[in-house]
Amino acid sequence: MKTKILVKLILYIDMGNTEEIILAVVDRQNRLLSGACLNIEPRLWVSKRIGHGSLFTLKLSRDKIYDLILEWTSPLGTTVRSLVRDKLERLRSEDRITLPVDDVSIKVIDFEGRPVVGAVVKLGGRIIGSTDGQGVVMVEQVPLDYDYTATVAKDGEEVGFDRLRFTSSRTSATIQVGIYDVTVSVRGAAGQPIPGTQVELIKDGVTIRSAATDLSGTALLPKVIGADYEIRATYGSYRTETRLPKGVRSLDVSLGIKQPSKTKPILVELFFRLVITLVEKLIRL
Repeated sequence: MKTKILVKLILYIDMGNTEEIILAVVDRQNRLLSGACLNIEPRLWVSKRIGHGSLFTLKLSRDKIYDLILEWTSPLGTTVRSLVRDKLERLRSEDRITLPVDDVSIKVIDFEGRPVVGAVVKLGGRIIGSTDGQGVVMVEQVPLDYDYTATVAKDGEEVGFDRLRFTSSRTSATIQVGIYDVTVSVRGAAGQPIPGTQVELIKDGVTIRSAATDLSGTALLPKVIGADYEIRATYGSYRTETRLPKGVRSLDVSLGIKQPSKTKPILVELFFRLVITLVEKLIRL
């Protein structure tokens, strides 16, 4: 993708009464833009390009107006073109031309508003990096005032995309992606909650998440990446599996238990299940 900005600079040059100046091409952070190109019409009066294409030596007449054309292509493939018109005295005093190029940041959050860590972000079809502990990825020297397509992937699954436009007053953006919590409610045949049920989130035969239901018969599976899954609920000899389509955030499951008979053994088993779950959570911390 190539998008272009134009800024023009016109020169009518008298070969007598000339002076040599060095002109820098920089971004809005005042950093040199490596690989910039400069042309003056007519080309006869371009002296040479030095450095890495960010500093230019020019011989210009002191009393003429000049037309310079600058061009810089970013690693994203976006091209900025600038046409600047001015006199030698002004160019010498400023000694640089600033192009509309700046650093930008993209923050990735889930459906709960939490930052998504380790998400791979593409901008304009190119990978720009992974989000940090705050869910943010920084991109240096991005041409402003263009539309970019941003896509986000997590654990190999694309979870979101957006169209972004960065400007001089807006150099950050937030993308909300399809990562969310899933709650599973397990009930018996009479609608009674079944605490202590082991609930598993399964994809392609592999358990991705697991949790035990609490006293209300509800299990929470946090930060699920939007995709199609299977839910398996197991309590003793009772087991059921059901499909969890992409985007579904709550599910009711029935185990067909008629009576919570033998209450005492059930409470003992529940106590140990909850203790084990608590210990597992403490170990993770």
